[in-house]
Amino acid sequence: MAGPVCLDAVSSFRFAPRYRGLLWWNGGVQLAFFLLGALALDEGNMFHLFLYASLAFWAGAGLILAWRPERPTRWDLYYLKYGLIVLSLFCLNLFPLAWWLRGIRF
Repeated sequence: MAGPVCLDAVSSFRFAPRYRGLLWWNGGVQLAFFLLGALALDEGNMFHLFLYASLAFWAGAGLILAWRPERPTRWDLYYLKYGLIVLSLFCLNLFPLAWWLRGIRF
């Protein structure tokens, strides 16, 4: 049986101020990509593409925030600024290959 959870450790967890603007930026980019994906008339395929890319991005962002919450490196900031866009473009180019491997030709 585990003891009581110390909420002081959770509430005192702080991030570097440089992270805050990048996280808001990625929230806006993700919202824009989801809206574009939802408007595409392809039976939700584009929406799922952006969903998988954003899940991969936020998994990496979560690891960065957990490992270096107060001292981000230059590469951490690059990933948080451009990672969602790069992963989305990578998935967008990988998308036709996945369908081709399934045997569906466009």
